[in-house]
Amino acid sequence: MTNLNFISIKLANFLGVDEDIKLSLCDVVIKIRDYIYKNSLQDKKKNFKINPDLELINLLNLKEKDELTYFNLANYVYPLFKKNHKKSHKKIHKKSKIDIYEDSSDDEKSYAKVYPEIEYNLLR
Repeated sequence: MTNLNFISIKLANFLGVDEDIKLSLCDVVIKIRDYIYKNSLQDKKKNFKINPDLELINLLNLKEKDELTYFNLANYVYPLFKKNHKKSHKKIHKKSKIDIYEDSSDDEKSYAKVYPEIEYNLLR
């Protein structure tokens, strides 16, 4: 199962996608790898090394001393994902009522289908 997460605005602009979609780390690394190939940023002598252009330097927040390679590319991409995008998911069980948020997980939404006798409040 692939772990999908929301991406930052900066990464969404780089990839040319909407920031409200979820992508996996693997998918983003592949898209950046394609950008590297397209712009001939791979080092000619050391194939594993990447010579980033200004756009890639800004995207990955690279410092002058940083050496970008295919081995550590994911380490620089990972911070471009948004941390836990969910609202707080408090459930209220008083009088058989449960609050469900629009961005609740599928497990929580399926809970509502399994126990239809409980009243659910959809919160935005």
